[in-house]
Amino acid sequence: MYSNLGGWTVQMSQLHQSWQEGRKYIPPEMVEKFNQLNAMGFGFDVFLTRRGEQSWEDSFGLLLQYRQETGSCRVSHHYKADFRLGSWVAVQRKDYKLLVADKPSRLTHDRAQRLESIGFEWVARQRD
Repeated sequence: MYSNLGGWTVQMSQLHQSWQEGRKYIPPEMVEKFNQLNAMGFGFDVFLTRRGEQSWEDSFGLLLQYRQETGSCRVSHHYKADFRLGSWVAVQRKDYKLLVADKPSRLTHDRAQRLESIGFEWVARQRD
């Protein structure tokens, strides 16, 4: 049914969002499972729908946690524990290239400085 935990997580998140928005009927047993997952701290917001400051700040906070745990900001694009973080890091690198080329970029100079202040590397290197 699911090839990995990430696939299950995505499906639960999408199902929960559809139910919350009234687009899908969920039987009472599934509502109870959602309540149990919520009580355990499960985050149904696998794909953040909001954009802008808060979303960037959330991801920056996750990067700070990752750095505290690993001692590095080198997050693999395919980081299995939280694939959003790996994707976000890749987007920051892409947006940085645009920023330094004076092209339109979602990354601001202030954010670039914040990333640099915690040891963020703009060029992804292969692991040894």
